[in-house]
Order: sequence, then C-alpha cells, then structure tokens
Amino acid sequence: MERIIEIKSPVNTTIKLDSTGLEIYRRGFLALSGQKGGKKLFYKNISSVHLRDATTFSNGFLQFTFSGSQERSGLLGTIGLANDENTIMFLKKDNQKMQDLKTLIEEKISEVWAPPHTTVISEKSVAEQIKEFKELLDLGVISEDEFGRKKKQLLNL
Repeated sequence: MERIIEIKSPVNTTIKLDSTGLEIYRRGFLALSGQKGGKKLFYKNISSVHLRDATTFSNGFLQFTFSGSQERSGLLGTIGLANDENTIMFLKKDNQKMQDLKTLIEEKISEVWAPPHTTVISEKSVAEQIKEFKELLDLGVISEDEFGRKKKQLLNL
C-alpha cells in the first residue's frame, strides 16, 4: 500500500505512506532551513499525532511526536511549529485531507502495536478428561454406562 498526499501551501510538501511509515518531502523557497528533502517516520516510533485545523487567520498543523521528544508549541506558537521537522503546516482548504491523513496514520500505528493474532489450543491429557467424566458421574450428570463408554473411547479400548 503506497499513498501519496500533496500539500501545496504554505510549504510545498509531499507525504508518502507505505506499510512501514511515512516520508515527508519539502521543496521550494519557503521550505525552511534544514527541512528540505525527505524524512522517514516509522509508524512504530510515533507516539502521538496532533492535528489543529487551519482557520481563515492561521495555518493548521499535523505534528508527530516520539517517545522522549518534546512538542514544539508554547511561546513560539506557529513560528516554532513551522521550524519543527516533524510538523506539516497546511491551509484551511486542506483541513479534510489532513484529518483523513491523521486517521489513516493512527490506524497504521494501531496495526503495528496490535498483538499478533494467535490461537492457543489447550489439550487435556486422557487422565484429566477421565477425571472430569468421573466427577460428572459422581454428580449424577452422566450414568455409569456413559462413563464406561467414554473411558473406553479415551483409552482406545
């Protein structure tokens, strides 16, 4: 599965998703220093995804955090986010596209961390099975004949 998402403004950004993670590519004059080119983020390393929709007066952002990293916000506000290589800035027209991207990435992160599906088959020994049938006999749930037949069946007699 490979999916490509293009964001034209405020920074020309391409996001490529594959089965292991996403790559962020920034190009053009407005791509800030140190952010041009590509960066690979693996789903297994992303600890959270934060989205703020863009408004008429401010850019929105999609920010990825990792265990041990600090989110950029606070006093620097949008300027700090714009300089964060783990943040994608976008305009109001891209709100739905970025909400869909956030949902898809969170699903991929969940898939990575989901425990593997395993089936455990617990087989009881013949002795344990006979003991259970004896208890049923003692409780009067089964007859002596039923117990005898089951015992012979289990012992292959």
